[in-house]
Amino acid sequence: MSASDASHVRKKSYGELLRDPRWQKRRLEIMNRAGFACEECDDDASTLNVHHKLYRKGAMPWEYPDAELACLCENCHKRHHLHKEIFDALFAELSSHLFDRVIGYAQSLIQLDEMGFPGAKPFSINLLSWEHARGVADALWECGSYERSNIADCLCDHKSVDKDLVEKLEIGIMPEPARVMAS
Repeated sequence: MSASDASHVRKKSYGELLRDPRWQKRRLEIMNRAGFACEECDDDASTLNVHHKLYRKGAMPWEYPDAELACLCENCHKRHHLHKEIFDALFAELSSHLFDRVIGYAQSLIQLDEMGFPGAKPFSINLLSWEHARGVADALWECGSYERSNIADCLCDHKSVDKDLVEKLEIGIMPEPARVMAS
């Protein structure tokens, strides 16, 4: 097909892409993985959707890895999209330093959830800034997974963390004198 012929070919709509046999096969794989139940609420009686957790420019619906797809009932699917709209609107209002802090907070919550908090073990996160580190520490402290004195230990597990940054962070969130506990 020549370039001029290609320019006359109509681009498929997203709805048309979702009717493509490759998407239909991929959709069934994800639903089968979930046991044909919602991965959020375990509903196995309602209509199920396969949710793209994120969208990548130029990617076809069937080209996403398993980790980026979730089987959700219609209610949970609608709630995810509503939350994303709210989240996007809130993020648009954040200054860059608060953006870093929210990213740190979210990364910590995700790590803790994957490890089954409370009682999770220390983990490493590449720190972007002091505010990013504050967000990490806020999540660790607020969810009760770590003693205040262990937060610096957790953040020090990563070699790229500046010791002065961690000391500032530790002093900034701990009302008692800063101390470091041995692992």
